[in-house]
Amino acid sequence: MKVTYASANAQWALVARYRAAELMLAMGRKADAVALYKKLVEQTKGTVQGAYAEQRLQQLLGGPAPSKGSQQKAPKGGTDHAPAARSH
Repeated sequence: MKVTYASANAQWALVARYRAAELMLAMGRKADAVALYKKLVEQTKGTVQGAYAEQRLQQLLGGPAPSKGSQQKAPKGGTDHAPAARSH
């Protein structure tokens, strides 16, 4: 499946990428989801969204589970699987 993630609003394009990764998982395409999350980690380093993408990637790769105190929740306004877009 080829999808273009374009939007005049960069935040909405970012949310589309997170959701696409989760859809790939739902379709049983874990390798594609991992590839999308790796791109998201690179694109969003140093942000809340980047921390979420990194945590999700570690979960998918079977990395160590985060400790209770440091567990990252999806950013406010988002779902359990996609950080929220900010409105201007």
